Amino acid sequence: MVSWRGNQPLAPLSDSQLEEYLHYVSSGTLTLAIVQHALSLPSGRLNVLTTLIRLNTARIPRGGLAYHYSDQSINSLEAPAVFEKLVHRGLGGHCLEIVPLFAAVLRALEYDLFMTGARVSSAMAGDSANGLGFHGWSHLVLILTIDGHKYLVDPQYIEITEPVLLDPSGPDVIFNGIPTTIVRTRYCKLSSVIPNKASNSGLMTWFLEYKRSDTAEEWIPAYIFSTETEWYLEDLPVMNVWLAKAEDSYLVKQVIVKRLLLLGEYDPNDHVRETQRAFMSEENGLLIAPEISGTVELANDQLTVFRLGKKVIDEKIGTERERLDIFKKWFGITLTKEEAAAILTRPTALEH
Repeated sequence: MVSWRGNQPLAPLSDSQLEEYLHYVSSGTLTLAIVQHALSLPSGRLNVLTTLIRLNTARIPRGGLAYHYSDQSINSLEAPAVFEKLVHRGLGGHCLEIVPLFAAVLRALEYDLFMTGARVSSAMAGDSANGLGFHGWSHLVLILTIDGHKYLVDPQYIEITEPVLLDPSGPDVIFNGIPTTIVRTRYCKLSSVIPNKASNSGLMTWFLEYKRSDTAEEWIPAYIFSTETEWYLEDLPVMNVWLAKAEDSYLVKQVIVKRLLLLGEYDPNDHVRETQRAFMSEENGLLIAPEISGTVELANDQLTVFRLGKKVIDEKIGTERERLDIFKKWFGITLTKEEAAAILTRPTALEH
């Protein structure tokens, strides 16, 4: 039995790891020196943060491929393994990998932050037919403090493309994420969003919801969270087991991978081309973040691409070979022969 070592702090990336990360997510255009210069400028911390959120969400796909294309039953959350998987191999991952990595990036850049858990809605988990409500702890987010103000940062939820101001005494925050999608945060009583009168505590919660367009009538619940509880690395293994083993884990039930599309990644001829890159403004030294054009998602046997609010690809695939090709073309993911073969005995496998 491994003895408990006490609460371990989330270590920042080293300078060399930070350079690797920046090179990877920006396709070689950002260096640590450029980022540090931008950070030293007025409004630089929000500027850099917004840029990194967009790059991270576009370059590091969200999903649970390791639950299907691996012989490992549970992903390792050790920092070296996560860095190898997400940055060196580009395989993507879920929130328990992506969020701590992004937190380690921000810690290295001297941001003030902590991690906390979120409860994902049934609609987000694909269980909307079972009624409204929220799963147990199954998501992880960051709370940052910049100039005395708290912000929600979620580097793997593609609808959030910038830091979101959290002001309990202020109005609801409504903003545009990906094209045509509208996101809203509300600070409200837990009992007002939890169904079946399951909550009567009187506690308050932050509630994130979204609409696909400004003409949609109903808001879709995404998740709820609190800024009053800090999560530590020791809290993550329990949630990791649930994500890997639970029958109702949305990552185990389906093969899903999703990422943000930046401007220039898709054209009407169905080519994936060079991403519009982030770079430093020659006028003021701040970063110019790439613009967002849409999303690409592979869910089981369905490839869906949204660009500028329109569904431009809605393609059904039939074989494992086709799915592997999509992983490579649209997500930059290349699996080994052993990894590709691991799914063949599982119910999520396609024809082979």
